[in-house]
Formats: sequence, structure tokens, C-alpha cells
Amino acid sequence: MSRDIVKAIDFAGHIGRKLRLPKEAVNVAQVLIHSFFDSNSTKEFDAPLISLSALYLASKVVECPCRLRDAISVAYCHLHPEQPLLEVNGDLYWELRDSIVTCEMLILRCVNYNVDIVLSHKYLYIYAMALCTAMADGKKWARQTTQLAYMIINDSFRSADVVAKAPNVIAASALYLSLRLLDKSVAIQGESQWWETMGCSTDELLTTVDGMMAACQRTADDNER
Repeated sequence: MSRDIVKAIDFAGHIGRKLRLPKEAVNVAQVLIHSFFDSNSTKEFDAPLISLSALYLASKVVECPCRLRDAISVAYCHLHPEQPLLEVNGDLYWELRDSIVTCEMLILRCVNYNVDIVLSHKYLYIYAMALCTAMADGKKWARQTTQLAYMIINDSFRSADVVAKAPNVIAASALYLSLRLLDKSVAIQGESQWWETMGCSTDELLTTVDGMMAACQRTADDNER
């Protein structure tokens, strides 16, 4: 995956936090970014512009819309900290505004106007509660396991391969990796593995876990720079 796409994913997270958007909006934006660049090149489209357009669109999708003026101003300050504040209603502002509206339409066309994006977090909490009853000291470890799995999922939004997986597969894989890291095991009755009861095959699980580990390692490496 292009380094520019990773930067676009991180950019959406940074600007989303500054705009105090809900995490759901940021995650939806990150999925939209991956969807757009799955069929388009960063050489043809400006990654930060697509990222900001996806974030603006996502804020409306989750019914927590931000003002476009605020999004543009915050993003401009982040990208050009040495420059004076962007003059609202100036020529550059209107140029950026028009570009974002255009990119928003391009993103919508890219996903066939289907913005009904189901995130894995909803599955995560349901699955975590189910596993809690099957673990020794389940209640004690449920919160720690879920929190770590949540962090793994957030890092995994940097991976196009992981994001492309079904949300139930992402949730089950994050819980599996979390349990492994915490050296915990889950025993259930029957021949099936616990992740198979959640609609996730062993092959899907292992492939997704590999992608998650790579994404987490990349995040750790970037944080050390």
C-alpha cells in the first residue's frame, strides 16, 4: 500500500480529533479513503484533499456533520503551519471548498453511492461479551481484552487488506490477537473453534491477523521516528 494512502488515513484521524468528530465518523472516512484509492492513484488525486473530503462526507453519514469551513481551516493550518490563517471567503478558500465538494461526489461515485458502512466495533463488543462467559476469570479480563482488540482495530484501519474484510471477521480476528497477546484462551463445547461460531473461518482469521500484526508494527515503527 502506498505511503501516501497511509498518510491520508492518519490525516483523517488527526483532523477528525481536532474537529472533535466521533470515532465512528473518522473510521467511516478511513474506509471511504481505502475504497477510493482502491481504484484511483495518489498520483492523480491529492491524498489530503481526498482524506478531508471523505471525513466531511463521513460526518454527514454518521449524522454528526461538521461545518465545511471549520474542516478546511483546521486542515489548512495543519498542512501549512508556517502560513497565516486561511482567509475565509478568500479566493483560496473557495477554491478548496469547490475541490472538496467535487471530491465528495467522486468518492460517492466510487462506492456507488452506498455509504451504509458497518464497522467492526459493533461486533467486537457483542463477541467480547460472549467470550467473557467462556473464559476463566472472564469478567476480570473482558475489559482489558476488549480495549486491546479495539486498539488493534484502530491501527488496522491503515491496512487496505484488513479493511476489505467483513466486519465480523475483523472483530473476531482482533479478539483472537488480543487474547494471544494477553496469553489467554477460550474453551467452548463442541468441535468448532470459537471464531467459527462467529462466522469467521480459520483461514480468514489467520490472514486477517497477519494483516493486523503488520499494521500494528507499522504504527509502532512510525511512532519511533
